[in-house]
Amino acid sequence: TELVMADVCWRHLQALPAGRVDFTFTYPLRTQSEQVKRFQHTLQRVTESGTRNCGIALGLADQVGIYNESSAAKGGTNTFGEVCLVADLGGGTLDLLISANAAPGVEFQEVADSAKLGGNRLLRTLAEHADRFLPQDAGWGDDPREIETKLRAWMRSHGSQSLFGSNVDEAAQHDGLQVFGFEKPADANEARAFINRYFALLTEYLARSLVAFLARHWYESVSQAGHDPGALRVLVELRGNGWRLRHGEADYRRIEASLAKDIQKRAQVLWKGADLLEANGIAQVGAPACTAGGSDTADPKAAPILAAVGNSLEHDQIRARTHAYALVNLYLLHARQADRQPGRIRWHDQLPFRHPSGVQDLKVEFRRIEPPFPLSHPEEEPATYLDDLETSLKRSINDSLEHDGTKDGVYFRAPIAPLVWETTFRSRRILGDE
Repeated sequence: TELVMADVCWRHLQALPAGRVDFTFTYPLRTQSEQVKRFQHTLQRVTESGTRNCGIALGLADQVGIYNESSAAKGGTNTFGEVCLVADLGGGTLDLLISANAAPGVEFQEVADSAKLGGNRLLRTLAEHADRFLPQDAGWGDDPREIETKLRAWMRSHGSQSLFGSNVDEAAQHDGLQVFGFEKPADANEARAFINRYFALLTEYLARSLVAFLARHWYESVSQAGHDPGALRVLVELRGNGWRLRHGEADYRRIEASLAKDIQKRAQVLWKGADLLEANGIAQVGAPACTAGGSDTADPKAAPILAAVGNSLEHDQIRARTHAYALVNLYLLHARQADRQPGRIRWHDQLPFRHPSGVQDLKVEFRRIEPPFPLSHPEEEPATYLDDLETSLKRSINDSLEHDGTKDGVYFRAPIAPLVWETTFRSRRILGDE
């Protein structure tokens, strides 16, 4: 690490610096607090030893030296009314950040959440079911790990469209790997349907978070401060190469524009929830319009890294200014009074949520997917939905809520949406077995 830092100094400065060079390191949204603390401690130790061993004064920006990738990825302007939704789909996770520009008398919290639904999970599932999702007798092999490696190499060099596209004229091939694509586009129908369901899950995750933020936080704050809610403008910005796994478009900006359109259409449906709108006095407000932010097509991962240069932000500060939403309906059961009517946590309720006053023995329970998840494209008719999971998967969710959820006084904290979405991806309906 010391040599890398010294090399960076030389490459950018073309000489030994006269003063101290401060560094900023980025880290993924999913990183836990203890991991961030260890990371910072390591960085401090490395910069100190690097200063001694390399002859260059190395330091950390603002004595902190770290910046969350998702927070740095926000684009757009500083204009009031602009809301930026950043969706970073890497190999391991989908990281979500929603932020809004402030105005006199009003400050907004940010939405930050992360689900382990990165592109590697999609590729791994395709590889594990290669007999269904990949061409047969085309050099892909039988070992899922080797197939996944080949898939990743194909996606980097040829893209998803060349393998799974619906308008491919002839079988593509990867000369270096000695593997071939489908001879006919129809042969990839089952794979395309599975990939579509995967991206439908991601779109739903983003659309629900956006609608909950706007209806339960943004509009309420703007109205109370006397500002015009008509100034709202939603920018959708993509980060990460995982979005290139969409087979309909090869160009990154077109993928971004297509996803913004899909989020808007789904948000329009979610926006009609009367219990959501009437409770906040915005029943007559129209659903949000979404436009593509215009991401860097050359390297979509570069934007948050470059934006972090010279900045820093403690992890505790980030946690203090962010929140998330349940995104599915949950039920509150009285552990000692089973005959009592269960309470309900609505999908657009903010986390952590508060237990009813004076009640400490409540159990949080997931029953069904409410509202149901759409599994088809917004323009596809008839639409198909997923409203329930296998019993074993529901049990897994509830076990995690019971054992991993934390109670802080009368507040309950748990990564509810990531837990439900990650588990849903394992369902038979997503795989196409039902």
